[in-house]
Amino acid sequence: MSKQVLAGLEVSKDTLVVAYSVDGRKPIISRFQNNPEGHARLITRLTKNKRHTRICLESTGVYGLDVALALDASPAIEVMHANPRAVRDFARALMRRQKTDEVDALVLLEFARRMEFRPWHRPSDAALALRSTSRRIETLISTLVCEKNRLHALTQSESVPPVLVDTTKTLIAQIEQAIVELRTHARSIIRSDTGLQRRFEILVSIHGIGERSGITILGELAVLSPELDARQWVAFAGLAPRIAQSGSSVNKKRGVGKAGNRYLKKALFMPAMTAIRDVDEAAQTRERLVSRGLRPIQATVAVMRKLLHLIYALFRDDRLYQRHYRTFKTPKVA
Repeated sequence: MSKQVLAGLEVSKDTLVVAYSVDGRKPIISRFQNNPEGHARLITRLTKNKRHTRICLESTGVYGLDVALALDASPAIEVMHANPRAVRDFARALMRRQKTDEVDALVLLEFARRMEFRPWHRPSDAALALRSTSRRIETLISTLVCEKNRLHALTQSESVPPVLVDTTKTLIAQIEQAIVELRTHARSIIRSDTGLQRRFEILVSIHGIGERSGITILGELAVLSPELDARQWVAFAGLAPRIAQSGSSVNKKRGVGKAGNRYLKKALFMPAMTAIRDVDEAAQTRERLVSRGLRPIQATVAVMRKLLHLIYALFRDDRLYQRHYRTFKTPKVA
């Protein structure tokens, strides 16, 4: 009879901390790198001697999707994505006073042991393909900007060999053609999936969101667990305000965290700026926040956050954007 393994996995940018128990024995804690090699080593450890494993990790964060996909691909492993709020409440019930990666992994292990195990359903192949395609498009766009700046610099000097200018122009043309082809491919992926098609229609109905930003936003959101709520979307994007206050001596200015999904954050910026320019509620929101002491970039991020809340609500209600839809309310400033 094969042995049974229960495991809890705490995920961070660079490391994976797993707490696992074989047939109810004392938990073992191990660390692995959060990269393909580390994922393979983790799977080998959990499935040693043909063991069947159930593993639980939180359904939030930027860095957990790839490892979840790798685990789910193993026939000997079942994956559960636990709601972060449920895990937090569970940890409070256990009266865990410490918070480290090891403790969090143990909490997730205990969560898997005591709660109903609900297998995670991986995102569709279309959603994963769209995310990969949209990210490649954004990477090529960044490269294109660099090459155009390089071409401008090359043309400012008569001492530069003409071959450098010619090869740079050729490279720019190749990148532009690749972007066109990838955008065509992204549109075909969206059309192939009715759910993606509907959500894309909702996105581009929102004032300020065009095809480019719509493809990127949809690519990042389509792979998220359906159990996440709007606040968890905000945390995933890295748009939650960063506050550092302690006693009377620590009172740093509110900032914007650098963590989060950089693709989603970047894709929301220009639509938010368009909304500030064209939509009265968005402009008034930004003006009020600036007048209350926030820096302009912080007020703009607040509009980005509200825009993400709007997208969540429209997806949830399966409705196109209407200009009268109330989206922008001034968030409270602590």
